[in-house]
Amino acid sequence: TAIYEGEDFIVNAVALSNPGIREWKRRYLPRIAENPDLKIILSITEKNLPRLIRLVDEIVEIKEKIVGVEFNPSCPNVDERWKPREIQKACRKIKKILNVPLGIKIGYHQNYLQIAKSTQEYVEWLSFNSIPWDIVFPGKTSPLEGKIGSKGAVSGKAICELNKKMALEIKEAGIKTPVIASSVGWGRTFEEGYKEVVEALKWADAISFGSLFRKHPLWPIRMILRYRKQKE
Repeated sequence: TAIYEGEDFIVNAVALSNPGIREWKRRYLPRIAENPDLKIILSITEKNLPRLIRLVDEIVEIKEKIVGVEFNPSCPNVDERWKPREIQKACRKIKKILNVPLGIKIGYHQNYLQIAKSTQEYVEWLSFNSIPWDIVFPGKTSPLEGKIGSKGAVSGKAICELNKKMALEIKEAGIKTPVIASSVGWGRTFEEGYKEVVEALKWADAISFGSLFRKHPLWPIRMILRYRKQKE
């Protein structure tokens, strides 16, 4: 696991390390019970479909405590690769077993149009993952290579235009699934970042904040509050 912070981007090689669903339930379900106003969307994935189904079966007993699930078959920092047909089948299975709102996290390094088309029947939103270093900075040395032997994946302003390209291609293909933009808000100042968020909502249906919290911890909350106030 390694993270490098650039001026307007972050490179990560975190992969999908976590304690697993049973430990998550042990640690966090009591906290959720103490805060009934929390809206929880579980982010899930596995190495293959049989393992994923076992994971989803573990969620059945707590599905009343969450508002949705996001399936992430696109992490660029793992060796396992989900194929489009496998992703479609996985979404169908998750939807059938849980019957809760389902999103899918797709990547620029995948056949994202095929995935978006084939999952329309099952998912309520599409979100975008970080992008492999070699796609964003071809021919350049990653700051992580000498540390862990991995080039990592990029998020932040450096991939905003690639995310926009994905979103526009999805909409132009006639795919109706709502798109959630990520890696926006990375301005040199808060005002510049906020303008970028507003502009992103012209090509996306919603915004999610991820690595921006690491660079500017308070900006996402300030942006949300300002946007809501302006919409009143």
